[in-house]
Amino acid sequence: MTDLILFLTSLIIIIILHEFSHLIAAKLLGCGVLKYSIGFGLPILFSRKIKGTVYQITPWIFGGFTELKGELTNSKSKSAFSNLPYSKKCIIAGAGCAMNVIMGILFIFLGRIFNIYNLVYFGLFS
Repeated sequence: MTDLILFLTSLIIIIILHEFSHLIAAKLLGCGVLKYSIGFGLPILFSRKIKGTVYQITPWIFGGFTELKGELTNSKSKSAFSNLPYSKKCIIAGAGCAMNVIMGILFIFLGRIFNIYNLVYFGLFS
């Protein structure tokens, strides 16, 4: 049971940080962010709009997404993902994977130094 709790907790933390890195990269690079969601589906358990971005939590927390302005459509807006230079699009898209790699290396390293199995597990899972 403890391993299952560790697994599920790790998964939720990894999802939150992965999607958060997309959010931060997009905002830093001038891309509009419409929604940051931890989980999928309905009902929405928590929702708050701050500076044009909706932050929400839904019951299916083993997933998430960051919805960018103009991500799947053409737009004339300068802040639309579709109008950003290719280099900025790559940074935003790669931010989640970069966060996972950084977390993995960091926690494996810390877990081995301090001989804490749970940190190594989290790092490997990342």
